[in-house]
Amino acid sequence: MGTPSRKELKARYSVKRRRDIVTGFAIGLFLLLVFFQLFLTLVVPSLLKKRKAFEFHVAKLEMSSQLDMLRKEISRVHTDSDIQSGEVATVRSVTDQLAMYTRDSLDQLSLKQIFQLKRIFGQYEAVLRRWKERPPRYYTVQETIDTDSLMRALRKEIKE
Repeated sequence: MGTPSRKELKARYSVKRRRDIVTGFAIGLFLLLVFFQLFLTLVVPSLLKKRKAFEFHVAKLEMSSQLDMLRKEISRVHTDSDIQSGEVATVRSVTDQLAMYTRDSLDQLSLKQIFQLKRIFGQYEAVLRRWKERPPRYYTVQETIDTDSLMRALRKEIKE
């Protein structure tokens, strides 16, 4: 009993299958699965990088337009008193400083920093909405003291 030849092994142990539609379909599905896996491993990461870059660019543009709109609306605020004008001037100064900062360092900002700046701009938009209400609601209020009643009380104490 010698060792069987390759032909004998193949004849004895190989599956005798004809080429038919089912076999072609199975091979086609296998190849499709392999190509899909290659697509997922090679192409999808680059698509995600492009999407992230696009999201970053859109966030920068939205932040810039939000800041421009905020500054324009703040410049339109009209006040009745000096203390209200001081409040508006302070906010205008802060938004101008933020505008200079964002223009100078826009390319160095991370996505997290851009979202933080957008949140800060949203807080200033809330302040602006308060100012636009009728009647306007300012954070600084000028308090007055009724000195006449104090003077009368002091005079009364002195006379006694």
